[in-house]
Order: sequence, then structure tokens, then C-alpha cells
Amino acid sequence: MLKVEELKSVQQSRKSVLNVGNKTIPMPCFFTYLRNPSELDYVCEWVEDCHSDNFQGIVLPLNKAKKIKSSKESRLGIKSLSGNEVERGYSSIKSSKLIFIDSKILENAYYRRNGKVIGIDLPDILSNIISLPPPIERTKKLNHYQNVIDELSNITTPDILKFFKILKILDADVLLPPTPLIVPEIPSSLRLSFKINKMAQEVCKTRDGWDTAYFFLLKTSVFENLDTLEEIYSFIDREKPKIVVFKITDPETLDNRNSFIQREHLKMFLKKMRFLSKTFEVAVFWFNLDILGLFFAVSGSDGFCTPIDGYLSPRFAPLVSRPEHLKGRYFLYDKMAFIPFSVLVKIYESNRRVLPCNADCCKKYNGKDISRLGRLEKSRFTRRHYLGSINKLMRELHESLNQEDIDGFFDKLANGECKNYVSILPNH
Repeated sequence: MLKVEELKSVQQSRKSVLNVGNKTIPMPCFFTYLRNPSELDYVCEWVEDCHSDNFQGIVLPLNKAKKIKSSKESRLGIKSLSGNEVERGYSSIKSSKLIFIDSKILENAYYRRNGKVIGIDLPDILSNIISLPPPIERTKKLNHYQNVIDELSNITTPDILKFFKILKILDADVLLPPTPLIVPEIPSSLRLSFKINKMAQEVCKTRDGWDTAYFFLLKTSVFENLDTLEEIYSFIDREKPKIVVFKITDPETLDNRNSFIQREHLKMFLKKMRFLSKTFEVAVFWFNLDILGLFFAVSGSDGFCTPIDGYLSPRFAPLVSRPEHLKGRYFLYDKMAFIPFSVLVKIYESNRRVLPCNADCCKKYNGKDISRLGRLEKSRFTRRHYLGSINKLMRELHESLNQEDIDGFFDKLANGECKNYVSILPNH
């Protein structure tokens, strides 16, 4: 169980709200990452139909952002029964939630060459970087990435300004700088990340209403190196930005029994970031997490972003390559784990055609033959259910924190299927 002192420390670390422009975002909260227009449709429908109090924004990939957000543009200005104009669909998201644009350009530069953004006029320096040949061996990959870092070191303030103007056109509320992936074997990648974050902050100081975050792209191997983590913490401690966003590019490796050291160091880092959040009111968000985001939230983070289907794809594996048993998978709330849709059908039939979830978005399927759902309907059903489940779990976390009684929620996490993540929790 958590000690009282540790519990109070976790609770006191919370900023109650974050103000960005004219938006007030309650925290802790969660965001969702969208890959295509239909996923935006699912989010909009869910927000309109359900009590989505802890859902506070979306993250869009830069190369698809324009296409994705256009799917609901036609729903602007729908008339209510009283004759007043109301905002719905994407317009509602845009007016009340945070929008982030994730470029992935420098992330792609480490893993592969095919990172070019179609139809967007990027700064020349970024265009040059993403045209590097694809790496084959690890040593060759590191050599190529060193070239990326050397090239990007010439980035200028006008480059960042031009990049940010693109993000603003795409409705971004919080501007994420084009920082490189931090690779421990290349120390200059860390120094360059610091440089670009500071330059981005200076750019936004000259623009009224522009908010940027300090953005750090991390491989899990970073958590093996305490010196690197200490440098990142010291930098944030000195700069004290309003918002810090961390993105782990390969979080699935943390749920591995051989990643014990990484999880131990991550736990220490989360504790330090909680101190900064509490003392200097720095909002700390983590991107690219699944159920792991709940463990981060319990550890004091202010929010996390999860894919709308909870699926953390392996490095650049196309969606069609996903194993058949993972397509249309269902989030089992009690165990906080995903099950294949075929297993859900068996549970459903053995339970007299009642789903193991009493949310409205699921109850309407009770009594139906869910094995015959079409691909799109199955996709809509499982994604809305996942969003609702995360929102409900976050609501339980809020209630536990408000009552200073987090033991029950701690037990829920500890008794779930993500056994290895438990070591991240405070006082474990």
C-alpha cells in the first residue's frame, strides 16, 4: 500500500488546470492520437454522446492533419432546437480541447528514410534531413543519425518560425518544436534538443498567443543512462517551461521483465518531474502510451496521450501487417488488458449476450450478434469503448486523489495484467 506521505506528495504535485490561450484544461487528463478521418469521427461522436470529462485533446500526425480534420468541417454551425447555433464535431474539439501536431520528422530520420511530409512546404533543412538513405545495420544507423544531428545543428530561428506557422495553420494550440530523437550513443542529440527547445521558446515570446512546449523524443534506452536523465531534469529545472511533453518512441519494451533497470530509473525520473510540477507548476505530459499512461498519471504526471485503439505499433509496421488476432481487439476493463475480438465473442455468448461493460456505447450492442459486425462498425465500437474505459479509469483516479485514498486504485493497477508496470508506481 502507499504510505500517507507519498500519497500526499502525489496529490500535491497536481496542477488543477492548465490555461492555453482561451482554453482551460483540467488535469490530470488524457489525449488521443488519431491516424485517419474516421477516427476523428469516432472521437467527435463519443464526445457528443458521452460524459468525456477527462478527455482533453487530440494529437494529429503532421502529414495527415489536414485530411483528418476536414472530415468534420461540414458540421460547423449546426442549429439547435432553440434556433441557436451550436458547435459540434471537429469544431467542438477545436473550441474546447487542446490540439497537438506531431511531425515525426526527426523521429523518422533515425529509423528510416521515408519520413517526407506530402503537400507541406517544410523548411529546407528538414527536407534535406529526411532524404538520407535508409540505415541497414545499427552502426550504420548511428552514423547516419549523426549526420542528421550535424545537419540539423544549422537550424535557425526563421526555420523554426516557418515550421511553427505550418502548425498554427493546422490548428495546433501547443507547438511542438522539431527536436531530434535523443540517442544515448550520440551525446550531441541531447545538446541539440536543448538548443531547439530554447530557440522555440524565444520564437513564441515574440508572437502573441503562441504557446510552445519543451519537447523531448526519447528511446527507452535513455532510461538506462542516469547521466542523460539528470541532464534533462537539470535543463527543465533551469528553464522552468510552462509545458513539457515527453514522447517515448518504443514504450512497449518497458513491459519486459528484462527492462527492470529502465523502469527503476524511469520511476526516479517521474518522481523528480513530479517535484518540478508541484514546485514550479510545470505541466508534464507523456505521449505514445497505452494503459501505461495510467501508471504515469498515478506517479504524478499531468496527462498522457494514447492511440484511439490503444495499439502501439512496432516501428513503422503498416497496419495491414498487424496479426489477425489483434485486429478489432477489445479492452477488458476489469483486467486493464486487450483481448482478441474472437475471445470477446465467446465471453459475450457465455454471458447471455451481455457485454462486460455497462457504458451506453456498449449496452446498445447487447443481444445482437456481435460476431457479424462489419469492419467499420467493429472499429467504431472498440475505439469508443476504449476511450470510455480510459475516461472512466481517469475519473476513478480523480476521485481517489480528491479523497486522499488511492489504495483502491493502486490495487486495480496492481491486479491488472500489466504486472511489470507496477514497479513504476510511487512507494512500490
